[in-house]
Amino acid sequence: MRNRFLSSLLMLCLCMSQLPGTVHADAATDDRVTAVSLGTWFSAALTSDGSLWTWGNNYYSQLGDGTNNNSSEPVKIMDGVKAISMKSWNGAAVKADGSLWT
Repeated sequence: MRNRFLSSLLMLCLCMSQLPGTVHADAATDDRVTAVSLGTWFSAALTSDGSLWTWGNNYYSQLGDGTNNNSSEPVKIMDGVKAISMKSWNGAAVKADGSLWT
């Protein structure tokens, strides 16, 4: 149990280490990461301007970019997002208009 926890913590730290320098599309807009959610071998970040960014393995198109190509760099998926949740090989986003995207 402890090894699994430590492995998960290490994965989170590795994913978080990618955020500060790579998710910000434009430093002039002062976009900050407000939420992070992790799936199985992929991650998502939500910025203060409502942009959703994903990166990692994309075997089942879980990154939401319309491809099956893996990405080691965050890719902007959509705007107007207010909440995200990733799980296993899928994810969901709730947009500001209340619509649900999976």
